[in-house]
Amino acid sequence: MGRLTVYRLKAATLLETLVSLVILLAVTGVTVIILTGTGRAGVSMQQMRAEQILLHYADMTREQKSFYDAADRYDEFNVKKEVHPFPGRDSLWQMHFYIYDRQMKLLDDWELLAPANE
Repeated sequence: MGRLTVYRLKAATLLETLVSLVILLAVTGVTVIILTGTGRAGVSMQQMRAEQILLHYADMTREQKSFYDAADRYDEFNVKKEVHPFPGRDSLWQMHFYIYDRQMKLLDDWELLAPANE
């Protein structure tokens, strides 16, 4: 009679499989975090332009000494300025500038102190 041969299949153990799945999961997780982080961290051209307009508007306010509340429109942006005396110091103005897009979404804000006698 013939001899019965037993073939052993070489396969990974359960422990090896679990370790490889954990490593794969960790690499995938890090990749997803990096990809979503870079998508949110990018500053759009609209935000950069809005910041530039806001700083120009603040400089113009100081040069013209126009220390009063106002709302203006520049290109596709709405700029709002709020001016108050600085608490406890009558010689200072506290100015807060806001810039919005067409949908009135706040893009940037900036605060500035200026001497009242300037």
